[in-house]
Amino acid sequence: MNAAWLDLGSTGEFAADRHAVVLAGDKRLVVVNLGGEFAVFPDFCTHDYTSFESGKLQDGSLVCPRHGGRFCARTGQARKAPPRHPLPAF
Repeated sequence: MNAAWLDLGSTGEFAADRHAVVLAGDKRLVVVNLGGEFAVFPDFCTHDYTSFESGKLQDGSLVCPRHGGRFCARTGQARKAPPRHPLPAF
């Protein structure tokens, strides 16, 4: 298995209990910092491909700004409809 690492920035660049959208080559990713624990997902809701850039991080969930769908900010699991599919985690 060939794993590649991408430098998305230092941990200090990501505010605690916030999310940020970053570019990695031609990919948009959302980086989540939950009290120093980090998770990275593609920057799109699995329901309609809306960016999380103007969404919220609330009660441990990444909230889609378009329809209010929620994903676990640690695992990417869908928590509240309309999304039914999880976010792929990196």
